[in-house]
Amino acid sequence: GLQRRPLAKMLNSIKPKLITYQQKNHTNPKDDKRLSSWNALYLEALSYAAEDKVYVDQAKTLKAWIDTNLYNDNIYYHHANHKKAPTALGTLEDYAYLAKALLRYQRYDASAKQQITTLINTAWETFYKDKQWHASQHIFLPGQVGFYKSPNKAIPSAEATLILTTKHFMKDNKTLSSAVKIMDNSQTENFQKQIFSYATYLLNIPK
Repeated sequence: GLQRRPLAKMLNSIKPKLITYQQKNHTNPKDDKRLSSWNALYLEALSYAAEDKVYVDQAKTLKAWIDTNLYNDNIYYHHANHKKAPTALGTLEDYAYLAKALLRYQRYDASAKQQITTLINTAWETFYKDKQWHASQHIFLPGQVGFYKSPNKAIPSAEATLILTTKHFMKDNKTLSSAVKIMDNSQTENFQKQIFSYATYLLNIPK
């Protein structure tokens, strides 16, 4: 491989060229996607901090942005671009994180309850098929496997998040027809092993 000194010399020779190129006002490629799952995580954080009215207002502003840019006609998208309409459909992670975020957010906006119902039912219908979890509704990359088992580590997996969010929401709501039917028909030992782990049980669902 390259030795330290020759590498440093090479980098020093490249630097002036990079500065010259930059000064020509070239527009470099920019990834300006607004990811649904990240915005859902942010919405949940704001909702937890919302004992302060400032954060309630910020949470409502973000929720309105999500509804306008990522969630249209009960279709949830994976990301929004700065100047283009969204086209990539939401993933299991997107649905799971937003449903969980809205569990907390609904304390400040009761209308979110129906959206939680739709998200959970749609997620189960779309991403759990033939006793397999599907990461997305279509293949993002060539050769990508259609189903997967994501790990439960410090942060629980998307499927674990969806299951526990569903179970919490079911306590007071009888409208989760799709989710309840699938869960009732899937209580096998293999299904349980696929979903639950120690990290899953540590997941903090708002009470």
